[in-house]
Amino acid sequence: MVAIGARALAPHVAACGGDLPWQIAQRLPVSPGRRVLDELRAWAGAPLDEAPSWPELAG
Repeated sequence: MVAIGARALAPHVAACGGDLPWQIAQRLPVSPGRRVLDELRAWAGAPLDEAPSWPELAG
């Protein structure tokens, strides 16, 4: 489930720029944090218009 959430958030996180993926991963335990960071980096290039919207994610 962590990987699915990271994939959905990746385009939004990438659009923010900076080291936000690293900041997110640091706040998690090591194993899930590494997985989230890997997924955020892998899916950062996904088109933002194809990613779930913030209301859909929060919904």
